[in-house]
Amino acid sequence: SEADSLRSNVADSVELFNIRLDSARNKLMGLELVTAIVAVAIAAGALVAGVFGMNLRNTHEESSGAFLLVTLLLAALVAAIPLVGMATTSRARKELR
Repeated sequence: SEADSLRSNVADSVELFNIRLDSARNKLMGLELVTAIVAVAIAAGALVAGVFGMNLRNTHEESSGAFLLVTLLLAALVAAIPLVGMATTSRARKELR
């Protein structure tokens, strides 16, 4: 009886400890997801910048506004990827609850 009570308390403590570990693991996975989304955004920007930095001949060399347009579009792309990723993640978390 006292041994059963002690056994039950130990089992409850182990279960609580496992729940806390699961919670910490889930928080780390969320941080990893955010980091991956930001890395994809930066990689997309680097890809476009790399393509335009290869000194290939195209029709935009003489255009005065092409650099500004490409820069603004690239900034919008790099900003939009994390926003879409976070919105999708948030929506998925709400569906799981």
